[in-house]
Amino acid sequence: MSEQNIKQNSNNKKLIIFDFDGVIADTFKQAYQASILASKEYHFIPFSSQEEFYNDLNVTLQTAPKLVLNRFRKQGVFLGTKEIIYQLINAKKFKHGILKYFGPILQESEYFPGIPNLLQQLSAKSEMVILSNNQASAINLFLEKNNLKKYFTNVHGFKTTMVKTEALTNIIQSHGVKIENVVFVTDMARDVKDARPLKIPVLAVTYGYNTTQKIIKSRPAKIVDSVEEIYPALAEILKF
Repeated sequence: MSEQNIKQNSNNKKLIIFDFDGVIADTFKQAYQASILASKEYHFIPFSSQEEFYNDLNVTLQTAPKLVLNRFRKQGVFLGTKEIIYQLINAKKFKHGILKYFGPILQESEYFPGIPNLLQQLSAKSEMVILSNNQASAINLFLEKNNLKKYFTNVHGFKTTMVKTEALTNIIQSHGVKIENVVFVTDMARDVKDARPLKIPVLAVTYGYNTTQKIIKSRPAKIVDSVEEIYPALAEILKF
């Protein structure tokens, strides 16, 4: 193969960066369980249900007053305000606590129906990696257990921050691929925000952790509602 052809192939290289939780694996139940365990360790009031946990994850300026009022009803204004301040101050520790408990129980979760077929189809068209705020070691175990590891060249897990902009930059640079040949697939509005400075097109799914309304507001390149819609959406964005 000539040097010119090698360069041309490199320029046409495709890369799909997948978020893990809420995109590949249905881990919501395990995340909720981890939040209960972390609440006990850090003296937070635990979420009373999975629905309450989901609403907290999707809090907006419009829904925040209702969540605060519910807390006041349960604890009173004084204790409720004290608890809110305490949780705001210790929010970072709490998130790290959830990750600590999340990893060991991740193996109890399952991939979303259709994921193996999707990854098999995509493997013929693009290189794929995972970028997650979960533990890389736990994700690798999940992939091995479910015979999915063969589809990914690397798994990038949580390190020091939930913000993914720097990690996205490092992944793209290490793979030597052009921005227009990269797509980030996620279920989180904050990931769309993290990708925006790099001008990476984001394909957002609505079946994960964030509500459809929150995803729409984040303005990703494209939105899909099911695993079955991912392949044609990626084919349209990456032109394969």
